[in-house]
Amino acid sequence: MDRARFSEDALFHDASARVAGLTDFGTDVDDFRASLAVLIESTFAESQLRDVEPFREFLLHHLCNRLRIQSCITQFPAILEIPIARPMFVSGLPRAGTTTFSRLLGEDAQIRTLRLWELLSPAPTDLAHPWALTEDRIAMAEQAVLARAREGTLGIRPISIFLPDECFYLMRNSFNSDHLHRAVGRRPTYFHWMDQRDRAGVYAYYRTQLQLLLWQRPCATGGHLVLKNPFVHLENMQTIFALFPDATIVNLTRDIVSVVKSLCYKNRADRRAQSDHVRSEDVGSDMVENLDVYYRRRAAELDKLTPAQRARVVTIHFDAWAGDPVAIMRAVYARTGQPFSDELAAAMTAALRKHHRYGEQGSYDLAEFGLREDELRERFEPREAEFAARVSVIG
Repeated sequence: MDRARFSEDALFHDASARVAGLTDFGTDVDDFRASLAVLIESTFAESQLRDVEPFREFLLHHLCNRLRIQSCITQFPAILEIPIARPMFVSGLPRAGTTTFSRLLGEDAQIRTLRLWELLSPAPTDLAHPWALTEDRIAMAEQAVLARAREGTLGIRPISIFLPDECFYLMRNSFNSDHLHRAVGRRPTYFHWMDQRDRAGVYAYYRTQLQLLLWQRPCATGGHLVLKNPFVHLENMQTIFALFPDATIVNLTRDIVSVVKSLCYKNRADRRAQSDHVRSEDVGSDMVENLDVYYRRRAAELDKLTPAQRARVVTIHFDAWAGDPVAIMRAVYARTGQPFSDELAAAMTAALRKHHRYGEQGSYDLAEFGLREDELRERFEPREAEFAARVSVIG
């Protein structure tokens, strides 16, 4: 293996060659060069990948995204003036219903969600028809779906190129995503490095990408954008309110043992798709560490918020949500001052029947991952209760 092919010069050269010689990767407000370097070093030192070529293709894809994003902004600077009014950030614990929640919101014609194909390729390749679903955008999204199928995790969290998905894909264009450690490969050095970094610049670049996507397909008149990313948005609430003052942040929570079981099972499968050296004990310890960081950062962020900002943070427990999703949605709309019609309730009910919830956690045990239920409850349940006591609660 030639490590020189992973140097910044080699990667930048090859990315430029793929997009007609473009060379401007955009502002480094998000510190993407440093993040890229740490990601590469951590991967080679710790991930034990079966094949590094898919990783190099991953890096090149996101570098090409940056080149196309900057090319659009240079040619159409008005993109940076596009307002983003009243966005909703769906976050909280993974496996707590965030996917179904965001997809039900997508049944509302007033709401703009982000589909997998546009998250993976936010910049158009045909500027004459910027919203066109071009072959390259389709191919990239289809690859993601096929990869999930090979990992055997489509039954845990189904994805489709046409369904709303998680906006961490946009943060990967900054090479800044804890998902790259948690699920895609074991990269503790990268994860610890990110934990010490301020993400204000990452969110600034993320906001630019949202403006680019709204330039291609705006929200309906009077509508708003819904974004979904477990963990991360609640770890960066002060930055979100600085960039999006009228945002609402939804915290979906669930019994911590159910979360950890499901998270460990899925992320072990994700890692095994990339490496022959995946230890279940490492998966368990990494997931617990990820939760520790999440709760610490979330608590620190809550301390920074004003009372008015805390009022815009809403907690919903999975049991209430799963018990009557449409009733919870009606309450969320009332809390945010949005109309909720009988027609929308019917559409959400029909969507729930069509896309039933997938479950898998009865087939495995925490002990596989070196974890114990009583220790998890003692460690995390008080932190979840403390947060809920300081914000709005629905259900």
